[in-house]
Amino acid sequence: AIFDGKIQLVGASFSPGSVSSTRPTRAVAVFKVLAPIESDFSIFVHIESGGSSTSRVNADHPPRRPTSSWKVGETIQDEFTIALPVGASLGVLTLWVGFWQPGSQGRMRLSNGFSVENDGNDRVLLARLPLNKF
Repeated sequence: AIFDGKIQLVGASFSPGSVSSTRPTRAVAVFKVLAPIESDFSIFVHIESGGSSTSRVNADHPPRRPTSSWKVGETIQDEFTIALPVGASLGVLTLWVGFWQPGSQGRMRLSNGFSVENDGNDRVLLARLPLNKF
């Protein structure tokens, strides 16, 4: 996935590879900087259970370094934690990711939506993780 022609999502890892009620999951999203980023953006992560946005948990956060300081060619590892959403139904958690500007609420546009799984609202599918009760 490429956002505004400036940031490419190149991968993600999860430890453990599922989410449970007894421990959070550590997530790492990996981005590559393709062009200068003039403004500072936060990263949004929308965690949905049962395929419904009505059961969404936000894991929005600013990156460790402001995006305006990211250099072309640099690889950025963004770490965050996924906790079991309250009332989540067993099955699968769907994680959507993207960039937004807190002051304006504007999102970075998805440049290649035709070639990556997305929801048409500049949210890219990051992962589907099994949700375990224990």
